[in-house]
Amino acid sequence: MTSQKFTDKAGTQLDMFSTALERAGTAKSRYHDLRNVIIDPIFTEGQMGTIDGVFLPVFLSVWGVIAFLRLGFVVGQAGMILTLVLFSVGYFVCTLTTLSLSAICTNGTVRGGGPYYILSRTLGPEFGGSIGIVFYIGSVLSGVMSLLGFVEPLLSELVFLPSGRYFTLLYTTLLLILCLGVSLVGGKLFSRATRVLSLVLILATLSFMVSISREPFHVEERHVYFSGMNWTTLSSNLWPRFSLAFGVQQNLQTVFSLVFPACTGIMAGASMSGDLKSPSRSIPLGTLSAQLFTYLLYFVLVILMAGSIERETLVLNMSVMQEITVIPFVISLGVMATCLYSTLGSIVGGSKIFQAMARDEILPGLNYFKHNQSDLRCVLLTFGLMQICLFLLSDMNEIAPIITMFSLLTFGVTNLATFALKLSGSPNFRPSFQYYSTTTALLGCALSLLTMVIIDVGYASLAVLLTGMLFLMINYFCPPKSWGDVTQSLIYHQVRKFLLRLDARKEHVKFWRPQILFLVHDPRQNYQTIKMMNDMKKGGLFILGHILKGSFEERLMDHSLYMPAWLKFVDLTRIKAFVQFTIAPDERIGCQNLLLGTGLGGMRPNMIVLGSYNPRLAVARAEGDASIHTSFPAVFNSSQDEVLDRVLRDPMISALPNEHEDEEGISCCDYVGIIEDCLAMGKAVAVAHGFEQSQMPLKESKLFFKSLSEKVSKGYQRLSQFVDYSNGSASDDEEEHIIPLEDVQVEEEGIYLDLWPLQTTHVDENDEPSYTYSFDSYTLVLQLGTILGVVPHWKKTYELRVNVFVEFEEDADAEFKRVCQLLKGLRIKALVRKVWLQPVSGNGSSACYNHFKRRTSDTPSEKTLKKRPSFQSITSTPSVFNKLSPKAQHMIMNQLMKAHSDGTKLIITTLAAPDQNASKSSKDCLVYLEQIKSLVTDLPPILLVHGKGLTVTMSL
Repeated sequence: MTSQKFTDKAGTQLDMFSTALERAGTAKSRYHDLRNVIIDPIFTEGQMGTIDGVFLPVFLSVWGVIAFLRLGFVVGQAGMILTLVLFSVGYFVCTLTTLSLSAICTNGTVRGGGPYYILSRTLGPEFGGSIGIVFYIGSVLSGVMSLLGFVEPLLSELVFLPSGRYFTLLYTTLLLILCLGVSLVGGKLFSRATRVLSLVLILATLSFMVSISREPFHVEERHVYFSGMNWTTLSSNLWPRFSLAFGVQQNLQTVFSLVFPACTGIMAGASMSGDLKSPSRSIPLGTLSAQLFTYLLYFVLVILMAGSIERETLVLNMSVMQEITVIPFVISLGVMATCLYSTLGSIVGGSKIFQAMARDEILPGLNYFKHNQSDLRCVLLTFGLMQICLFLLSDMNEIAPIITMFSLLTFGVTNLATFALKLSGSPNFRPSFQYYSTTTALLGCALSLLTMVIIDVGYASLAVLLTGMLFLMINYFCPPKSWGDVTQSLIYHQVRKFLLRLDARKEHVKFWRPQILFLVHDPRQNYQTIKMMNDMKKGGLFILGHILKGSFEERLMDHSLYMPAWLKFVDLTRIKAFVQFTIAPDERIGCQNLLLGTGLGGMRPNMIVLGSYNPRLAVARAEGDASIHTSFPAVFNSSQDEVLDRVLRDPMISALPNEHEDEEGISCCDYVGIIEDCLAMGKAVAVAHGFEQSQMPLKESKLFFKSLSEKVSKGYQRLSQFVDYSNGSASDDEEEHIIPLEDVQVEEEGIYLDLWPLQTTHVDENDEPSYTYSFDSYTLVLQLGTILGVVPHWKKTYELRVNVFVEFEEDADAEFKRVCQLLKGLRIKALVRKVWLQPVSGNGSSACYNHFKRRTSDTPSEKTLKKRPSFQSITSTPSVFNKLSPKAQHMIMNQLMKAHSDGTKLIITTLAAPDQNASKSSKDCLVYLEQIKSLVTDLPPILLVHGKGLTVTMSL
């Protein structure tokens, strides 16, 4: 005997546990053992700190080409005050995004992949992958823009170099090769290069600030008018004065489109997450510090420019900083330094993101980039894409809006992820960074999307369209991931909230819908029935219930084994159903457990479906009959059902239970007892028979390629066959006359969905038949048939037909009118057909009925009628049918249905309830089951239903 004991000093074990969780993620299997965790080499710890890994990359990305080449132009057009406002707005949006990014990064371990890793582990592979690809493309284009920006100061300083389109391509290619070499050497060289470039950039900025104190001067031929810091110049540059520039009339929108890209770059640190020692600490601290630092620099530079340089110089001279600085070459070095870093960052950071996406296999064809030497391959791919873009693009102004759109889209989704995590209320979302809220996240998302529209509606639409296409592709191609995206938490949160509002006491018949619990033993044999019930649920609850027969200790392992196979079956067949298991010593107790425990709140089954009882099944199992299937029936193994073909190929499906496993089978008393229990609990009951060898109609997509002429002719035929409810009867052409059995001409087979609603009655306490009718079962037959009739692939294939049953022909017209009036009130469109047993003259259409009519003395005694329900025929003439035994009635109805519905696709009719407490006697149970058998023998697939409570209404 073993037992568990407490122990002290859990520190060592907790360290092992924490390390394993950080490196391997959540356990993928319930048999997961922390001692066997395999550490992925891609998860090796980085070496960069906050300064090298985050602060400097963000600083270099934000403080870029625009600061040196376009800041003066912005001040000249918008004035100092509006420029500061625009920068404040841009930084406000970026800061909100940084707060959201910091919250996510401090909620767990961040691995390589930057924004892709963060968003994919938060919102799932679809959002993370689509934004990751978009961000990667933006990173590539950002590097291309930096390469083109590098050439401009290079040519201005080295005037002897030839210029032109092809020479620009040559210079950018050589620089790109240089950056590739630095990237391939490794992270240490990249870190050192970052420090050197940052130093050059800071020196260039400081040189301009110091040069503001020099003496005023002007160079007229280059439109340079430097006045030094004075109030006159400052006051003239305070307010906007938009003018024509670059062939476009400048305005607030065009100027803001230049300002905002100067604020972005906050994802540069997150892109290096795989190389950081502590990403969760470094990313928030480094990013916010770099933002504050660059904002202060912009603030100071804008004031210095507005107070010392004339507006004409700011507008006309794009190199005004270089003109004012005492040592102009330092500004050129600063521009080249920021361009060089941006190119390096695009190659290194972009390749890290692509490597992470390849590792996760979000799209097919990425396996090549996830194995050995994946770093080299991703870097070379990024290099190749940038080189291709250099061949195709030569203007920075063409690239800048695209980069801005992709950055803003990433910002918006990052804020959305934080908002969703906070809104979900998950106990495990508790970031150490606390300076955020749902308000900041939602505001950041809204402002990011609004900024996209303000800058350029066309580019914004293209960016969203591209992201949507990528989302759909990843959703289709990407295999399921066990990352725990926030959508599941949000769904749980909302479902719980609305389930609490779904009050069962407020249910109304107007909003009734089938909520089905289908008791399934072998899903292979019941596959077609499952498909039909999935169509019949009409947006309601559908539960596949499975009973594991035996003791809890014996079957618990089977529960764990079967559940993944069942869920896989539901996924592959695309059945919108839940799976519910129970363990019980027999089927009746198991069904009771399901009836009491299945569902939640107002979502509980109101209709229980069983398969037909097969008394020969247990005998066949005991004898090892080979006809007991352990796979899908051979009739289904056709190319017509692609879903089933997918199911058959999946190895996990072999773990599903089959008929052969239960050697005893269900007893007749348990089977009848289940029906009694369901009715006692106020649940409707349905028994499905004959579906095993049938083929349910294909989905609508399979019927799309039917010829137009066939659809038009079939539609015209439908319209011509609908009953005219205006006068309560059918015209001569519309009415379908029933002729004697021996003369029946079978119509086109398989095109009808036949409804045979029948009344049932019980005898009263005085042994007399009770003529107080219940419409529960009658209307349930009509309701279920109508539901199937509006399902697209049933509606396109089959006609709904209602059979009005009477005993005597002279009662047919009156009953026909009553049923037509009922259908009109219920808004049910269907063909209506009269069926009778006894014509005005001659013998009836049923040989069994004629036999019992001649031998009325053989009619069962009143004692027999007292306990057993029977069908009821509406008649004004003394009835023979109503006095017959239930078995005789079932036999007669079987003959009628074979005569008039032999070729139909599906029959739905009434199920007579068993006698009270019939399950206590195996004899009574066998008698009842024999009645059902006599009704369904040799018929097409048939669904017998018994209703409990009204399911239709004529009121508003």
